[in-house]
Amino acid sequence: MIRTTFIVFCISLGFLGSAATAFAAEWERFVEFRDTVKPGTVPAVLARQGKIAVLPWTPDEKAQTQGYTEKVYKLLPGLFRMGASQGPIPFYRVDRVSSFGGHGSLWLGYMNSTVIAHELTHVADAEHKIVRSVQFRRLVEPRIKKLRAVMAENGYTDPASGEAAKRTDLIYPSGLPSFYSASTIQETLAEYVRASAMNKKFTIPPDIKAFLDQRLLRAEPVADPSVALYRQGKAARLSGDHKTAYAKLSDAIKGDVNFAESYIERGLTLMALRQNKLAADDFTRALGLMSEYDWQLYIPYYKRGLALATSGQYEKGYEDLLAAKRLAPDTPGLAKSIGQVKSMMDLQNKFMMDLQNKKK
Repeated sequence: MIRTTFIVFCISLGFLGSAATAFAAEWERFVEFRDTVKPGTVPAVLARQGKIAVLPWTPDEKAQTQGYTEKVYKLLPGLFRMGASQGPIPFYRVDRVSSFGGHGSLWLGYMNSTVIAHELTHVADAEHKIVRSVQFRRLVEPRIKKLRAVMAENGYTDPASGEAAKRTDLIYPSGLPSFYSASTIQETLAEYVRASAMNKKFTIPPDIKAFLDQRLLRAEPVADPSVALYRQGKAARLSGDHKTAYAKLSDAIKGDVNFAESYIERGLTLMALRQNKLAADDFTRALGLMSEYDWQLYIPYYKRGLALATSGQYEKGYEDLLAAKRLAPDTPGLAKSIGQVKSMMDLQNKFMMDLQNKKK
């Protein structure tokens, strides 16, 4: 009897061990560690242009990241499934002090479980469809506004500072998990996901939890054709193939008429094709679909300003450029563009005044 029990016990241990091994390896279906940029993608174009560079994974770095990834997968398996809805998520090692999720990939300069959970959220919502949804905006915009007011009242200008992170007495009553979650609506989503798995002291509001489950953490992953078309269109635009880009992006918009990212990209494509009035229309559509807390909001203002100015609408273009400056004052080239458009606007105004004086 003892021998039989011992055998059963050993078999049970073996089964559990196999199950644990299988579970630990399950995340590998959703992730691929890459030493080179995946061909045919937006990152591949950016790499050719020297805007993105990746490093080969060392065995130690890869093993360490695999451990963090396994931990996050056990907590947030749905996040991996959603992130890989267009195919396995590329993990790249980059020579940076920070990490980020962009273009459907995870770029790791600094690694731990918290970073992976946060940045994978950006991968899962790479085209910002979740954060730009009407439902999410209604849920979080009042909370962001409230927490930003609290920050201003208490003198916290850096939402990512270590000192700010300690003030949970100020943060949690807003229903947000950190000051950083009020920096942009994209970070709001990522911080909620991180907190849901790794911050036991913070209780996620029921309406937010229900939304996260429905749209991200327990959602059924489905490949979105409009996202695939958008990525193909953006890659074509960056490669200079503007006719293909326009066709792909137009098809993406047909598949999702509320796809702000595609309107921005098509607007940029139309500018390259010197269709500035149509480009301005696309940027206007994008602005109507974006939150005032969207980190990309300055882009359609900036580009619409240029499109309008190029079409001779200097005053409207100038107003848009100033709006872009208020949102992102350090944008390269923006100050120069403002100066150029201001000069053209002044010349136009002077010409009109001189013309009126002659008529008198």
